[in-house]
Amino acid sequence: MRSGVPVFQCGFSATNSSGSGAYIVVSEVPQTLSVVGVTEQSHPPSNSNPSFGIDSSASAGCGHNTNSCSATLTTSNPSDIIIVYAFEGLDLQTHCTFSVSDTAGLSWTLRGSVSGRNDGSIGSDRDQIAEFWAKSSSALSSDTITESISGCASTQYGGEYNGLEAFGVSGANFNTPFDPNASLPGSASSNSNTPSVTLSTNSNSNDMIISAAQQTSYGVLTAGSGFSTVVQGGTGGATTEYKVVNSPVTNFQVAFGDSATWYWEQIADAIEAPVQGSISNSPFWAGYDMSPNFNYAYFAGGFFYQSFVSYPPGGCHNFYTCRMSQWFGLSDGPNLAQDGTAATCVGASCAASYVAWYEMVTPSGGGEIDCTGSGYGNYVNVNGGDEIYANVANEADNGGSNTLYDFYIYDAQSQTACIVSGQSFNMPNPTHADFILENPEDCAIDCATLPDISIPAGFFQSQMCGPCPSSNIYNYYVQGAYSRLNMENAPCNSNCGVNRSTGLPSHSNIQCGTLVTNVSTDSIDPTGAFDMWWQTSQNTPYWDSGC
Repeated sequence: MRSGVPVFQCGFSATNSSGSGAYIVVSEVPQTLSVVGVTEQSHPPSNSNPSFGIDSSASAGCGHNTNSCSATLTTSNPSDIIIVYAFEGLDLQTHCTFSVSDTAGLSWTLRGSVSGRNDGSIGSDRDQIAEFWAKSSSALSSDTITESISGCASTQYGGEYNGLEAFGVSGANFNTPFDPNASLPGSASSNSNTPSVTLSTNSNSNDMIISAAQQTSYGVLTAGSGFSTVVQGGTGGATTEYKVVNSPVTNFQVAFGDSATWYWEQIADAIEAPVQGSISNSPFWAGYDMSPNFNYAYFAGGFFYQSFVSYPPGGCHNFYTCRMSQWFGLSDGPNLAQDGTAATCVGASCAASYVAWYEMVTPSGGGEIDCTGSGYGNYVNVNGGDEIYANVANEADNGGSNTLYDFYIYDAQSQTACIVSGQSFNMPNPTHADFILENPEDCAIDCATLPDISIPAGFFQSQMCGPCPSSNIYNYYVQGAYSRLNMENAPCNSNCGVNRSTGLPSHSNIQCGTLVTNVSTDSIDPTGAFDMWWQTSQNTPYWDSGC
């Protein structure tokens, strides 16, 4: 490590509901990073998350001698929000109580209900709609969904007309799917030919308005102007519709077309798309800085495969040395606790070496500690292609002191581990969790180049804590609580340069040329996994270009 090399802080304006920016502290230590990549040809980033829309539908209607009705739903995407509208009509008793169950074992919640058609026959409303919802982590395959009614079976027939219309919504905010406006869901009922509900949404600019209406006996309901049909007439007198709006709405009319004047009832709601975080470029890092909407982040961890490194086109600087590292970290801005692995590639034959390490960084410096001791818990034998599990934890995670940190790195192939507990570190309130692939900024005589890699680097089953116990980072990704980083570099102009005797910039800290992407970062999928794709080592290392 070169003494006196400053710790840099990079600020990003992550847009999330807490309003806090995202930032990462860079270690001053030459943290060789362990990335995985592809070939010299550019590989465009992929988007593993489905678009915001309807993901299949199903419906069924049953006669007045029944007390339940079932439909089978198959969806295409994981992490759907499943909506069920349950209907009951022409009842001869008083109010029905609805419930929903399914063969996939989803957990169902009643969102709202409405009743109508008080036609004088029984002295109360005779038609009802209830809105239920559930989260489905996996795509559904022939899931039988059943709505049931109770407390209203007629003495004449033993049941009531009942049914359901069910559909999946893909690409929604899986963690908190509904717009938080207190007026939602909205509902209305009347006797007319203009079914309509007025609703308003909060500040989210990408909501899906959904609605169901029922009109028994007479008339045909159709989707209103600007809306698309989900199911029409699936229960004989009910229709569901949706519309994606691109800005918040106030006193918005959710209407249906109607061919006759008669009793109707309607319920309308709004589902949120994920709030988008920020996408930034960095000369050193690819990956994610998660800035979740809670007070503290006490845990970051997960799995990755140690990448194989090779000599890149253009060669390696720093005496023919290329370096990468891949790590998990917790940060409060000026301080960073991190652990992971480093890969170093030396010479045209690229003799590769690997090491596990941990570090605690402050604005005044840090010090990488390699796990090269003896005995289990003190040494990790890392090789290319090995499966690595690592985590960093503030001991407040388990009810301990918030100024003590634990580090854990395990290689599944060699079955060796680095286990370090109770490290005193004055960072009691970490607010960011980091999942990073790094090209080191530090150097002795020269800086290390980003090596070539043959497969994409990435993390999987990535977890963070907020509050503990830890949970899938996808839950925070869909809230927009992140900054996604692509590693990008550019050459400097003739006024920029490096003092070769110190390895430090001699002029400007500004990249003057056209940026090229060195490593691109994919979106996070619902399993907590994402890839980082090596594309080129051009213009790395950052300091070698004088920027």
